[in-house]
Amino acid sequence: MITILNYHLDLPVCIHNFDQLVLWLVILTSIGTITTGAYLASFSKGFLYAVKTYEHKNGFKRFSLTDLQLPFSKSHFKKLLLGMSSKTNSIIHKALKADALFMPFAYGSLLLLFFYFWLRFTSQPDPNPVILSMLLNCWYFPLIAYVMDIFENNFTASLLKKLEILKQEKTTNYEDRKLNESDKSQLISRFRIKILIASGLKWLTAILSIGIILTALCILLV
Repeated sequence: MITILNYHLDLPVCIHNFDQLVLWLVILTSIGTITTGAYLASFSKGFLYAVKTYEHKNGFKRFSLTDLQLPFSKSHFKKLLLGMSSKTNSIIHKALKADALFMPFAYGSLLLLFFYFWLRFTSQPDPNPVILSMLLNCWYFPLIAYVMDIFENNFTASLLKKLEILKQEKTTNYEDRKLNESDKSQLISRFRIKILIASGLKWLTAILSIGIILTALCILLV
């Protein structure tokens, strides 16, 4: 039960089983997460980049959005970006817009789960002090992950847009081509660091959030 003070009537408004209401909100946001996640996944079949085969012919290889947003290998990241066609670039931009629909549901679910378990533990006569402290002090982790995901997508979209401009530049001689390749390499290196920082913070806070939620669930079930 949760009590909200009504200042106009000077009477408390009591909501019984408020944790169940929050749980229903979790279920609704989870449905939204699954639905928008399926929509986001539908774009993955168009994620292709050009590669050289053993016969020295141009082939195409699939990649995922994670390959693009967790660029641990600089050489693979550069090969992936330079091998993309304009069509693939356009598909990725659409996927990033779909990800913008997915994020509020995904991170909203985590935030609501923090609230739900906090309500469950505070209603107990002798709650676990460690998990209660974690729920109270780390509830904002999903919000940090959400913000970092937005930064990550913005960096990715900006990189693809600027790189596409450089790809379409016409080079008439060796010096121009060399300068163009240098500009591409510098652009990729600069944005790779930005994407890695945003992505690293996103995954760190998201994994910690899930870990705390699973720990709270296990304690309740024991």
